Amino acid sequence: DDVRPSGIDIPEDEIMQDYQLLMMPNPSYGVTNIRYFIPETANVRLTVYDGRGQLIKVLLDDEPLQQGYYESEYRAGNLAAGVYYVVLRTETKLLNKRLVLIRP
Repeated sequence: DDVRPSGIDIPEDEIMQDYQLLMMPNPSYGVTNIRYFIPETANVRLTVYDGRGQLIKVLLDDEPLQQGYYESEYRAGNLAAGVYYVVLRTETKLLNKRLVLIRP
């Protein structure tokens, strides 16, 4: 699994002012790109939980990131189809988004 964040170059006038969290595709067949914006330097924890609240995967564990756009790839492996939650947490912010995993 490649869970290291990669920076994305965005023109200065398009930079957001608040935290953002987006997953594509969603619903997913197993591989999802998680894109997020960090408006200030922060230690970032990015995790995936199942519908019962059990931790499934830690993608970033208090990783120090500068302001910017980032992307991490999440591979669901052999997880069952269902609803999962991607959680982005810093010292000052908590975001969570629903991820639907579909199996053919």
